[in-house]
Amino acid sequence: MSFTASSISTGAQCPKLYKYKYVQGYREEITGPMRIGILFHKGVEEYWLGNDLATAIRSMEAMSKEDDWWESDDGKVAYARCCAYVKGYYAKYHGQDPTRDTAHNGHPTTMFVEKEFEFRLNEVNYRGKMDVLILDRKLSEITIVEHKTTSTDISIGGSYLRKLPIDIQLTIYRQAAIDILKKRVTWDEQSGGALIRRNPNDFVMPTIVYDVVQTTKASPRQKTKKEGGHPVKKRKDETQEEVEKRKEENLETLTEFTERIAKEYKEDPRKYVRHEVMCTKDEHTIRLIELEEYVKLLQNKGFLEIRNSTACGNYGGCAFLDVCTRTGRLDDFSKIEKVEDLHQELEGKNPRWVSYNC
Repeated sequence: MSFTASSISTGAQCPKLYKYKYVQGYREEITGPMRIGILFHKGVEEYWLGNDLATAIRSMEAMSKEDDWWESDDGKVAYARCCAYVKGYYAKYHGQDPTRDTAHNGHPTTMFVEKEFEFRLNEVNYRGKMDVLILDRKLSEITIVEHKTTSTDISIGGSYLRKLPIDIQLTIYRQAAIDILKKRVTWDEQSGGALIRRNPNDFVMPTIVYDVVQTTKASPRQKTKKEGGHPVKKRKDETQEEVEKRKEENLETLTEFTERIAKEYKEDPRKYVRHEVMCTKDEHTIRLIELEEYVKLLQNKGFLEIRNSTACGNYGGCAFLDVCTRTGRLDDFSKIEKVEDLHQELEGKNPRWVSYNC
């Protein structure tokens, strides 16, 4: 059995939910917010590979064609938002990005996107996938960039960012990077061109950068006079049906909405935050102990029978609530399916990468 950040976080949310998903192998259907996060990741993946905005949008368009949901009314609005997020991302960072442009600091550097990893720690296997891993091949130093989309407050000092030093996912990512560094064979320019292995304990702690975009729930709105519209007020002789019809005629088109939301994200850099998550070696050791103790709980079959009712309403409501309350069975629900792969996010594919030999 392997553990991932997603599986452990699920166990922290509710042990019984972990059993349904990672022992019995059931999954709820993918939601709109999940699709938005995946599509945004696809767009910024091209950015980190050094490709232009047009390539990123084409890549997103190709992915959206694989899922009919994007052709629904909700899907079309969500697609416009996703494109706005990526266009704003390029506007903020392209040409002025100290994190990505470390590739041009005179050191040979390789950037991996969607980098899968696996390591073993105290007889337990951990797996995962990093959004971006930047390897300075001269100094053998690693930077990890984790992309996130959220509707919550992302201001510096807010709880969303302050909690990151104790985040399970980042603890696992940090240890995976340390494992890579300890195994790495590096070039020692002072030894006449000999390949040497560094002291496995002689490494710089990996840098983790949380790369967050503030999402929006905006949708087409009533046009103002300035925008060429005719604001609607109920007339004395009008029925409510007539009012609603005029409102519909005064609504932004999808094209107009797309242009407005893209302009908003291009012009407001506050919607994007990069935050370095600080962690010393001693602090990381403490987090590993906490991680291992929680994994021991998830290996206990008795613990997995505990139901955490405070989590039943998370993310719009748990898909397994009827099963827990015995008003339904796992096989009865169209929104739950049986899967073979317990960690579907890990595809076993080689990461895409770009290398700079400065």
